[in-house]
Amino acid sequence: PSTKPDDKEVCDEAKGHVTMFTGMDLKGWKAGNQKDHWSASPGPNTLRFDGKVDGGTLATEKEYEHFEMVLDVKLPKGS
Repeated sequence: PSTKPDDKEVCDEAKGHVTMFTGMDLKGWKAGNQKDHWSASPGPNTLRFDGKVDGGTLATEKEYEHFEMVLDVKLPKGS
């Protein structure tokens, strides 16, 4: 959610939830030979792929067995 999320849309602290994205950099993520095409920017916390190569694969460095992920996606017009 972009502004004033409801409590149910925010992870509860101390229930085993961890933040996977710092919003400042790609620490904890791997993009292989596409790393120059991914960027992070704060305010709002954004992961950005420039679309200049096929695929756009991004993965966490750590493996997770059971997880819930909350994210918003914005695609360019015509996608």
